[in-house]
Amino acid sequence: MEVIRINTEDFRSNIINIPLTSDFWSIVTPEGRIIDPREIFSVYLRRISPVLVDDVAQDFRKFTSNETSVVIEALPGLLPTAKWMDYPHVRKIADNKLFQLKLARSLGLSVPETLVTNDYASLLMFAAGRRIIYKTLYIPILDLDDRGVSVINTTLLTDQYMKQLEVSLRLCPSLFQVYIEKEYELRIHIVGNDILAVSIDSQSVSGAEIDWRTADFDALPYEPVKLPTYVYDKIVSFTRSLGLNFGIIDMIVTPDGQYVFLEINPNGNWLWIERAIGLDVSGRIARWLS
Repeated sequence: MEVIRINTEDFRSNIINIPLTSDFWSIVTPEGRIIDPREIFSVYLRRISPVLVDDVAQDFRKFTSNETSVVIEALPGLLPTAKWMDYPHVRKIADNKLFQLKLARSLGLSVPETLVTNDYASLLMFAAGRRIIYKTLYIPILDLDDRGVSVINTTLLTDQYMKQLEVSLRLCPSLFQVYIEKEYELRIHIVGNDILAVSIDSQSVSGAEIDWRTADFDALPYEPVKLPTYVYDKIVSFTRSLGLNFGIIDMIVTPDGQYVFLEINPNGNWLWIERAIGLDVSGRIARWLS
């Protein structure tokens, strides 16, 4: 089976011909390869990167990027017989954390007690006498323009942090959850009908207790685990309800053995775990696509 890679950021370098009066359209790559949509069996959508427009006059950059993005977003509809991992519009809906939590709860998964608010008084009432964490609703990246970017990690609220929120919370709705004590955490990889669960002993590594993403990934202990049947079945139901063929779920297992759903990333990373313990995620993706 032949594999063709197209980078969305370089999409403008291809020659695009889409006559809407015909079922045939084509893409010609910079190397001269003609991509016939009738030959495309499956599509693996890893990531849609912003279209590069550095060569375009400043006044036309946003316009050029938007026009190109519309064509990229239309590709699923132009490839009706191909199977996708996954459709971009399905991913976009599934990536909403509020929607995820609501759906997970409705299907019987345990979720943390959660409040989304921009009202400081409501936060005070929610937090009274409890340990509370803050996490972002969207991509946890703060763009600092010419100073680069800053990652916003899951944060346990301190008195100092609460004092800052008295002013800053009104800027936008924010997500707060009651902190869940952890025995260990789970990284659950869904590939088609396969589910590969890995435990992460975040509590044994300094700095990883609240958010293991802040730690050295190589220092974290990983181990393949088998999920209880009732958790497995609910995850299958949850993923199918979202319409996803791929996703990575983060869960907590509490000291008393409760499984708590945190979120699903429809485009999560897995390669470092695959390399660390030989988890065959890549192979399963390849088999699903073929």
